[in-house]
Amino acid sequence: MVTAIVEALAGVIGWFAAKGLDSLIGKWVAYVVIAFEQKASEKSKLAFTDAINEIKKNAPEKAKAWDEWRNRTAKN
Repeated sequence: MVTAIVEALAGVIGWFAAKGLDSLIGKWVAYVVIAFEQKASEKSKLAFTDAINEIKKNAPEKAKAWDEWRNRTAKN
């Protein structure tokens, strides 16, 4: 289920990238993630962590992309 959702989102983001809109989406995703990490309840943060761990286990190439993004944002 999670893999299917990630693949669907990747397809949509790929389409946006082809149209040149991926940088705009990336900016807003970053804002949403930061706001979520600051304001979300502990229960929702745990659900987020569980989902990320499931993605890392079931889709290592997508997990690598997530880790690369986190590393890039940590440097800025």
